[in-house]
Amino acid sequence: MSQVPKNEQTHFTPKFYGVYLLRSVPKPNSFYIGSTPDPVRRLRQHNGDLKAGAYKTKRKGFRPWDMVMIIYGFPNKISALQFEHAWQHSYQTRHIESSQRIVNNKSGGRSLHHKVGNAKLLLNAPFFKRMSLKIMCFDETIYQAFVRNKFNIKFNNEEVPLDYVKYKSNPEYGNLFSVENFKDIYMEKHDESMKSFKDLFKREGLPCSLCDSTIDYNKPKDALPLISICYHSDCLNIAHLSCLYKYFKEQAQVEELLPSQSQRKIDEDIQFKSLIPSKGKCPKCDRFLIWTDLIKYSTWIKAEIGFNVNIQDFQKEFDEDSAEE
Repeated sequence: MSQVPKNEQTHFTPKFYGVYLLRSVPKPNSFYIGSTPDPVRRLRQHNGDLKAGAYKTKRKGFRPWDMVMIIYGFPNKISALQFEHAWQHSYQTRHIESSQRIVNNKSGGRSLHHKVGNAKLLLNAPFFKRMSLKIMCFDETIYQAFVRNKFNIKFNNEEVPLDYVKYKSNPEYGNLFSVENFKDIYMEKHDESMKSFKDLFKREGLPCSLCDSTIDYNKPKDALPLISICYHSDCLNIAHLSCLYKYFKEQAQVEELLPSQSQRKIDEDIQFKSLIPSKGKCPKCDRFLIWTDLIKYSTWIKAEIGFNVNIQDFQKEFDEDSAEE
């Protein structure tokens, strides 16, 4: 395996990082919020099957815990921790406007509807909205709470995809098997995409679809550009990430902002719009591509294909869960 040159150390987006909501099976009004790169391992820790579960989930009479919801797609551990902290402290986080708060003190917001409502408010926040996060619900009551929308929070499910799968809770392990199935499907999709990308790069002299210059990861170079590949399996259009960024920015149109929004939020939204596209259409197949997904694959392609390194060395950076509370 090759080593990535020191001047080419690139941020690598983790395969997975999520912020989850646990619910006690024997005490269904008790919840816990945490973050993890491995939801299966973390649920086993909380339920005592593995060491290192958080103190709050070890208390007598609360186990087992179900992982009823997970919000995932964070570009790094820090952003996941920021979301986790904001969700835990929704009564004071800067990511929720004071006029929009549904919890105003530390002792409030303990109900299921408050947990779901605060998650919606955070997903609407400009800082997190640009990450194109996704939601998986493992519990019908959580899903119904999203649909019912008790606090009438404006929320676009097209921008934040919401999936739901039914599960059966186990008296010892909670809904571990459903979480395992979710993780397996997610990882299989990632691995299949990387295999398709590797097969594509076996060819020599691939042209960038936007600037027509040659992309060749097979020849040794002092520096390798970040490459974007359309992850729709029947397309696989290839381009420099910098070229696609310019293409997306040309596509982008300024969205109309609600007149009731504060000037601070408007300024923050405009700042994000001017720097980072959230999505754009592929130049070849004309289907939407999520920018954060492109970044994830681009950094992994550079490591695995460009420098032929063992990507698991980079994955170790993300293996630790959030600190116990």
